[in-house]
Amino acid sequence: MKKEYKTFNFDLLTKDKNIKIVSCKDSLKDVTPINWSKDVLEGKKTVTVVNLEK
Repeated sequence: MKKEYKTFNFDLLTKDKNIKIVSCKDSLKDVTPINWSKDVLEGKKTVTVVNLEK
């Protein structure tokens, strides 16, 4: 017995959504790298990241 599969309708993913395709360069233009200390990079110290906005 041969199984038949329906094709996936990609319109379901984008329906009623405002989608704008941007380049990697544009998407990362406002990103600022974190200047970790040498101790953090070497694993001697740890960093705890918390969300201050609640």
